[in-house]
Amino acid sequence: MHKKGAKLSLVHLFGLSKINRNYIQKGREIRRNMKRMKKVLSIVLSLAMILTSITVYNTKTAKADDADSATPVGVEVTASVVNNMINASWSQPDVEFASLAYFINYADDNIKLDSANWAKAANGWCWTAVNPTEKRTEISSVTKSNDNSIKVLEGGTFVITVQYLDAEGNVVATGTSNAVTTEKLTNTDLNLKVERYETGKAYLGWSIIGGAEKYEVYNADTNELMKTANNGTDKWTDVAIKQGVTYNLVVKAIDENGEEIAITNNTTTAYQANTNMSLAVSYNGNVATLTWTEITNVSKYKVYDGDDEIAELDANVKEYVMSDLVENVEHNITIKAFDEAGNEITITNNTKTVVYSTTSKAPAEHTKADFSNSLWTTLSTKAGTVDNTYSINSDNTLSTGVWYGIYAPHSKAAYHGERTACIL
Repeated sequence: MHKKGAKLSLVHLFGLSKINRNYIQKGREIRRNMKRMKKVLSIVLSLAMILTSITVYNTKTAKADDADSATPVGVEVTASVVNNMINASWSQPDVEFASLAYFINYADDNIKLDSANWAKAANGWCWTAVNPTEKRTEISSVTKSNDNSIKVLEGGTFVITVQYLDAEGNVVATGTSNAVTTEKLTNTDLNLKVERYETGKAYLGWSIIGGAEKYEVYNADTNELMKTANNGTDKWTDVAIKQGVTYNLVVKAIDENGEEIAITNNTTTAYQANTNMSLAVSYNGNVATLTWTEITNVSKYKVYDGDDEIAELDANVKEYVMSDLVENVEHNITIKAFDEAGNEITITNNTKTVVYSTTSKAPAEHTKADFSNSLWTTLSTKAGTVDNTYSINSDNTLSTGVWYGIYAPHSKAAYHGERTACIL
């Protein structure tokens, strides 16, 4: 310390200056250290934020991965063999789904879940391809894979896999059945028979032939191919027949190389009784002639005009003549057929209205539904006639030229303009 008013020496001044410089340097050093600390803190905070983001991202990704790789719900599928074909059943799982897929595999192979291994039924039906959205809990008569590489009838051990898929195609439930075994089919006995008839059709049934890829039905008398069943596991088909005509049928089994397989019991006879009378009427002046087709198993016919019986005819008679008709008098004719026991046979197309007239007028109107035969030809309108449509029945003994011969003068008749269509 120095006294008031005393002068400072150079030594004192030099010492104070040195002290001030030290303080200044320390202040500067502190400020530099503070800046360094701020940078370090900034870096640390940035790293912390990055690490936090990575952790959050990884957590979200892990959750998403868990969702995508969620284990599908298990489905217990039970398979069995019936008639050397595979049936499978299961219970619908408690999951939301959009479609199903069904697969067949050999039990000792790796399970293949692609379209080639979709299961197909004996009739060629592929559920996955045709109707995958149907909520099924069973499939039956499985005989092959979609690409035909797996054939149940050739024998082997198989499993059926069922998949439930969501709208994006992800599997939400699945199950594979127990293994089932079939024997190689070696049957060569077709055991052909007519199982039933419908009007104009005979339904044939048979046993499956080993190695058959398709079946062909022939008319044995004409060698005409009548129908082809294009699946080797088909067990029936229908063929068109005419009533009152006997058909001797033969069915051939064809292998995958197009060769006929030697088989037995592959012939049968189809016959359907004729119940269609096809009654028709023609005129020659005041004489009307009724004609018809013979009814099967008929013993006699009775002709009625309204409720009155006017004639009884033998079974071999197929026409009835009405003479001396009074002009414009209607006769509502019905012909009935009876068997040997006297029972009336149920028949069709056995009524006609007979009217003799000298007045030129349009014939009675008909529609195609009035005729039993559905083979029709439409004739184009000729020049000079009104714009009408003409249809003719083409299942007859008249040629098209004859029909046009009828059509041309008819189209120019005075009454022609009275109608917009005509059935000849």
